[in-house]
Amino acid sequence: MDDYISRADLMGHIEDEARAWGEEYDVRQILGDIEDFPAADVRPVVRGKWKDSVDKLDMLAGRHEYHCSCCGKMAHYFVGGTEDWFDTHEPNFCSHCGARMGETP
Repeated sequence: MDDYISRADLMGHIEDEARAWGEEYDVRQILGDIEDFPAADVRPVVRGKWKDSVDKLDMLAGRHEYHCSCCGKMAHYFVGGTEDWFDTHEPNFCSHCGARMGETP
């Protein structure tokens, strides 16, 4: 897995080193600084979809349960209305695992 770094932090570090070292700060040192620069605190983006896991009896009663395709937890439950209601009010993220919904990787 690749490391992620803050471009602004790295540029600031290189500028500080260049001021301190002057002309002696060469490409070899710059590459070493980039290699040793600490990784940023990031987490990968997880993408999922909402799954309507309602059976025929629930559907007849107007009950819908929507589960996250990543963690499987129920994110939304409602009684009444139609399946179209969820499509227009669909949350962008799973409140349990943080997966980004509705996007394809």
